[in-house]
Amino acid sequence: MPDELPWAKRHHLTVVDTPIGPAFAHPCPLLRGTQCGDYADRPRGCRKFHCKLLVRLRENRVSWDTAFIIVSQLRERVASIEAQIPLTGRATLWMLAAHLADTATPESVKTAIRGQFGSLTPEISGLRLEIDDWLMSAEEYRHRPRDDDA
Repeated sequence: MPDELPWAKRHHLTVVDTPIGPAFAHPCPLLRGTQCGDYADRPRGCRKFHCKLLVRLRENRVSWDTAFIIVSQLRERVASIEAQIPLTGRATLWMLAAHLADTATPESVKTAIRGQFGSLTPEISGLRLEIDDWLMSAEEYRHRPRDDDA
């Protein structure tokens, strides 16, 4: 990944530390609808990433139709939440949601985040966990601390 930092800087990607190593913060500014804006030159991490839903699809544990429905429903829920957040706050919305789900986040920080989200807190937290259940890589999911693990 160190050799890909110039690429990340050129594309204004933020690099964050995760339990399994450095990663790009989300949402990715290169995402154009459902496609990468620099697909041909995307980094190794993006090339190697296989979410749990894709793995299940390849193993025939879920059908194409079911996978499409799952992704469509998740996108609808994200759009519904984002429609209720001022445009300027959407960039940090999911980063804050990740902090809310992380056991390493101090309770005082979680309380402040809940205050920012207000009545959307349960919906955002629930959606974040569902996205993790379907779309996170299996390796990331195994290493991510969660409140229910404490």
